Amino acid sequence: MSNNSVSALVAIANGHWLNVLNGLGISVNGNKHQACPVCGGKDRFRFDDKDGRGTWFCNQCEPNSGDGLALVCNAFGVKPYQAACMVAPLVGLDMGNPIDAERVKRHQQRAAQQQLQSQQQQQKTREKAAQLAYSITRQYCIKATADNEYLQVKGVMPFGCLELNRPVTLPNRQSFKSDTLVIPVFNGSLITSLQFISADGQKTFLAGGQIKGGMFPLCSQIEATATIYIGEGFATCAAVAEDMPQARVICAFNAGGLVEIAKLVRRSRPQANIIMLADNDRSGAGEHYAKLAAIAANGCYIMPEVCA
Repeated sequence: MSNNSVSALVAIANGHWLNVLNGLGISVNGNKHQACPVCGGKDRFRFDDKDGRGTWFCNQCEPNSGDGLALVCNAFGVKPYQAACMVAPLVGLDMGNPIDAERVKRHQQRAAQQQLQSQQQQQKTREKAAQLAYSITRQYCIKATADNEYLQVKGVMPFGCLELNRPVTLPNRQSFKSDTLVIPVFNGSLITSLQFISADGQKTFLAGGQIKGGMFPLCSQIEATATIYIGEGFATCAAVAEDMPQARVICAFNAGGLVEIAKLVRRSRPQANIIMLADNDRSGAGEHYAKLAAIAANGCYIMPEVCA
């Protein structure tokens, strides 16, 4: 089987990976955190199926991300051409015969159209979520104080974050109690989503909001030559900001966002000293992504005690 044949099969499988993978016994659910079908790691796997390509991410697997064909390779320990042979019958192909080029072209055109429609729908969803986020911050939030239950548990100051002043139930039935900590997710100067943190530390993002490229600065301004620390969770970032009052600290919300935020900060502050804060989690994802972000931003990374 040639590389062209494998590429043609992948093109035809586009948009069908959820059914294909489950048909091969690889249990995946659309866009939900779940146990990894390969390593079994609980709640560390996500099948986001971007653009219908069967994309996924796992904090523990190696490689830890890829498309649908890569997941088949991981699950069965086979090479791409062997994985393609396994997928072929599930998309109506016989790899022993030449693949119809016209059929591939039709599938590619259909996939491109579906991708455009998906992007347009996602944009509408994000715009609606951003409007809701703004409304929540204006109507249901007050400036958080050190008396907030979650902040007291963590022993940190609020650094400009918010808290709900009464219980809130959102249109999608997400419910949050009064005193829930609210961290705005900024993309540029716009709030595109919110992170809600309950007193027991449970974290939830506003459904549909844009998280990618989002951050929360724990300072009012960042000088061009400042030393900038970028970490995952708010509590970790707040602890670092308290320990080093002269530091400029930015919360990136999760390990997967560290690289993106590091690049954004480097572009806007080319002379800054960028230091990534690595979480010391069991999977090693915190250190892995902090290291990648440090490389991407020509900075360095540390694992302070507050991240342990």
